[in-house]
Amino acid sequence: MTEGKKKKEILSSFGLQLFTSILSSFSYFCPMKLRSVIFLLLIGGSIVSCSEIRKKRSQEKSPELKSFLFRTDYFVAGDDLNFSFPVWFNDSLVAKEKIKTIVHRWYSDTKGGESGGELQKIRRYTFDESGILISVQQQRYYENIQVENITFKYKEAPDALGYATLKAIDSLHPEDAVEYITYSKDTYHDAYAVYENDHTGDFLFCLLNKRYQEIVTVDSLFGPTPDDIVQYGKPSKPYKRFQIENLVEEKQVSRYRYFKESSELRYRRSESYPFSNKTYVTVGKDGSCTGFIDSTFSAGEYLNRTVSTFSYNKRKLPNRLAHKGMRNGKYETFEYSFY
Repeated sequence: MTEGKKKKEILSSFGLQLFTSILSSFSYFCPMKLRSVIFLLLIGGSIVSCSEIRKKRSQEKSPELKSFLFRTDYFVAGDDLNFSFPVWFNDSLVAKEKIKTIVHRWYSDTKGGESGGELQKIRRYTFDESGILISVQQQRYYENIQVENITFKYKEAPDALGYATLKAIDSLHPEDAVEYITYSKDTYHDAYAVYENDHTGDFLFCLLNKRYQEIVTVDSLFGPTPDDIVQYGKPSKPYKRFQIENLVEEKQVSRYRYFKESSELRYRRSESYPFSNKTYVTVGKDGSCTGFIDSTFSAGEYLNRTVSTFSYNKRKLPNRLAHKGMRNGKYETFEYSFY
């Protein structure tokens, strides 16, 4: 037990004894009515004090995230970005700012400098004037040599579940290795949606109705293999995501929680034995997204973390994301063109 906790317990015990002693004294010397009035005053004071503490705690809670150009799950997903669900941007803000393209670049360790580093990856997003994403170009580099160049063109805006039909123009990829994820729509039902991975043939089962969100129900409906993915919630807004082995055992479990007002992703907690990970969004006093903190644990013990911090340009659009910790020195940049 810490010294501070001991002091709190001693003070609490002393306060209780003093309160009891005062009541005993009043019980002996004071008439019944007066004792009742004093007792009520003391209780009332305690209630006011408790309510003030609750109010203070409420004020100290982290603020809600205001409108942000990117959907926060874009940064949490990382390289697992699913190109069949292009819902990574706030299309209202894209249209309001008249953004035509966003170029997102990733750089390796700068060796302590503020710039430099080796270019690792580029994603170029193109929007129409209404803010709808119409194409994504992805390029990867290894030792400054381009090893991947692929463009995804969307035939339509995303549907109610976030899915959009796309056409992939694959001009270059390393040694036939697929470095991206796409799905084809298989089945739509009021209670669930099913998608098939275009490269592996594995399935993504999304349970939309809470009544069906049980492992036994999932097994009876779909009979998933250990490589299939089960998800509770919409494809674009999961609450739980996992795989099943031995019929009833969950593995590779991820849980997601969202901000109440903006419905943006607040944090993701994932488990992959023997490690667990939690990535959560940091918010400034003004409600702006200041970055992310990504922490790793093993057997409940903290191992390491990466703190990622945004910088903004004059138009209050993010233009840099710097990483400190396990990814120390790495950074990302954002460049814009406008209509």
